[in-house]
Amino acid sequence: MSRRVLPALPLRTARAVLDVGTGTGGMLPPLRAAAPSAALFGVDVAEGMLALAAEKGVGAHLVMGDAHALPLLSACADVVLLAFVLHRVADPAQALAETARCLRPGGRVATVTWGPGRFATPVGTLWHDEMARAGAGDGQRPAVDHHGLVDAPEKVAALMARAGLSLERAWSEAYSERRDVDATMAALTWDEDRLDALEPSARDALLRRVRERLEALDPDDLTYHAIAVYAVGRKLR
Repeated sequence: MSRRVLPALPLRTARAVLDVGTGTGGMLPPLRAAAPSAALFGVDVAEGMLALAAEKGVGAHLVMGDAHALPLLSACADVVLLAFVLHRVADPAQALAETARCLRPGGRVATVTWGPGRFATPVGTLWHDEMARAGAGDGQRPAVDHHGLVDAPEKVAALMARAGLSLERAWSEAYSERRDVDATMAALTWDEDRLDALEPSARDALLRRVRERLEALDPDDLTYHAIAVYAVGRKLR
């Protein structure tokens, strides 16, 4: 989903590209392919994530740092990407202001965030039913969750304006991905903390029931749906 914003950025001519909240470096290979001659930087607050990002082998400079106070010089980057990051920072406006500080005049920043909610699906209903049946708890919740501040183009546009960025474009797109039973089961690892809280026998029984129910669904019901919000801003001076 994040790759869809790359054509809107001047990556081919960029001298320095910054991926803020790079995580395990999933966007580093497509950024390197789109900006083969640029110095590529990945910043993340988690040292363990950066260790995994280093395995991508694309020659990126990996830096541990906070999105609210990036450990980089002012006016050092031509393009900055924040892909599914703003909802996890304590102050999205401050993170964008820091992005603006690091941009050269004329530089671009792109953000990707979740839309107002994923479509209700048979898979989601089935999963929550089985988790409730197994007595799984609510699981760990993130310390910061600002989806409500960035789940619409006009909201991200307002944050960019507060950061002193000139909005070039903001839009949303629906995303669909056809999955089979195995791919659907693999995707359920996002709830791994709740699964790990169960006794091994209860966990195995739950996953067995889930697989059996998934196999009984129509293949179209396994399609994953989501909405992504994209925005591109420019630093004027």
